[in-house]
Amino acid sequence: MTQAARHAARKTLIKGVILALATASALLPSLPAEGVDIESLKFWVECTSSHRLPDDPIVFPNEPGASHSHDFSGNPTTDAYSTPATLRAATETTCGFAADEAAYWHPTVYVDGASVLGLRVTVYYRIPSDVSPATLVPRNLEAIGGDSHATRPTSPRETRWFCGGGSPLADHPYDCTDYVANRGGDTAIDGVTPTVEFPNCWDGVSRKWDSGAHLVYQSYGRACPASHPYALPRISIRFHTGILDPCPGRVCTPATPWSKVANRTNLTLASGPFYTWHGDFVNTWRQAVLDDLVTTCFGVDPRPCGLQGDFVSNT
Repeated sequence: MTQAARHAARKTLIKGVILALATASALLPSLPAEGVDIESLKFWVECTSSHRLPDDPIVFPNEPGASHSHDFSGNPTTDAYSTPATLRAATETTCGFAADEAAYWHPTVYVDGASVLGLRVTVYYRIPSDVSPATLVPRNLEAIGGDSHATRPTSPRETRWFCGGGSPLADHPYDCTDYVANRGGDTAIDGVTPTVEFPNCWDGVSRKWDSGAHLVYQSYGRACPASHPYALPRISIRFHTGILDPCPGRVCTPATPWSKVANRTNLTLASGPFYTWHGDFVNTWRQAVLDDLVTTCFGVDPRPCGLQGDFVSNT
């Protein structure tokens, strides 16, 4: 190797080291201000269901009627033919924050065979589990959380059930009647509420759902794996069903084994038993507003941002 070549190689190596150090510095965990509860580092949007169809544009694109029934919220135009482009063209939403034109959907819920409209859908965006600055949610990202083919409850990182407020988390629906009574009618306790959380570690390459290889779940308190190094905000959907007792005349508590609840509850899903709870998401937010929210709420100086309108984007 000539002297000139060695000099060029040395400059390239130095540049690579500088870039690596800069990247590592940008990904260093950012801790919230003293006294700030990590779980408060979030913002959320409340939506209403817009329509119901046996469609799933992620799993069965261009195949109307090929899916089990889903309830859709957010973007009101979502159907089997929807693409990020058509969703963005709609510029409509059933969410309380007008900039959230994303598409959200979950399986239809039934009680004794009758479909349940529910009270509302709440979508939460939280700081990553290791409290590191979040990567911006990629434009047009497709995500699925939970498992429509599950044969038992999935991990609590994926799906969980409670009654709202400070009621216990469980891997199954349970009777909420006592929690309402003991809280003096607390409006936060409004009935059986399943939650699905989406995987938030992204590979940085694909945005389309192709067997889900582009996203994996982040372990609590740990950084995303090297194969999926980008920690997105933790996005979850809560469906407030308004159902107080899913096991009338039978015992269903948070401590009841899920296998017994499966034989006692009159609550089912279009996808099957309660443990097949799942959800889908396509990011068709007004991207500049979402980017501003993520940067402000989950950046190097994270802070709580609250409900839709409580935080006003500068964009």
